[in-house]
Amino acid sequence: MSNHKVYVDFPGRILIVGFGSIGQGVLPLLLRHIGIAPDRITIVTAADRGREEAEKYGIKFVKEALTRENHRRILTPLLGRGDFLLNVSVEVASIALIKLCWERGAMYLDTCIEPWPGGYTDPNLPPAARSNYALRESALALRPKEPRGASSPTAVLTHGANPGLVSHFVKQALLDVARGDDPGAAAPTDRAGWGRLAQRLGVATDPIVRQKLMSLFVHSTVARYTNLRAMAKVKAGQTPGPEMSIAKLALTQNGQRTAALVSDMPGLTR
Repeated sequence: MSNHKVYVDFPGRILIVGFGSIGQGVLPLLLRHIGIAPDRITIVTAADRGREEAEKYGIKFVKEALTRENHRRILTPLLGRGDFLLNVSVEVASIALIKLCWERGAMYLDTCIEPWPGGYTDPNLPPAARSNYALRESALALRPKEPRGASSPTAVLTHGANPGLVSHFVKQALLDVARGDDPGAAAPTDRAGWGRLAQRLGVATDPIVRQKLMSLFVHSTVARYTNLRAMAKVKAGQTPGPEMSIAKLALTQNGQRTAALVSDMPGLTR
């Protein structure tokens, strides 16, 4: 592993919650590209799946199903200021973990917002409270009315495939195009900067790119209306029908369209 590039030396501890296929795939990448000793990584998961993988790399493996009642007792000793919680679990409430991380001064990253078990199926909850929309609103409610300050820990939510990995692909594609003309071109540091870079490169004026962008926009708009239709049923106290399945299929297809566009962008704009 010494031949691989180490992008950052991380002085804190890393706590991985959940260790399914994503966790097992990420672990060797963390050890390969982040400067951290295996004894500063801990895995907490509900099943034995992945234990061999963890032992192979010398990682502490804790088999313990996290619940509303025990998650603070189990995780608090494993988190402190400057540490990092990577949540790749299911049926462990993301909001509860974020709040704990903030209290402990630890950073947080997940791939999707999860509720506690029953969050999607509890008949005692109204349909609106069992939706992804409700989870999203509960996450947005965590945003402070006043800035927390530069020393506050960061929490990044739903940073999975798209949004997430595809977002990085888009930025890298823009940088590749920019550095074709200017090898020293610096990466933008904020959202407005990325927008200006795309505008300067003429990405939006290339007729093929524009056609592909509009196709993606149309498909995304249709998917949004499908989601709105489902939410209208939820708010009316009804159970959504095929809209939810259609929305999931559209999300997958739109992710594929986005990835294809990103992979084409450098060639289309040269």
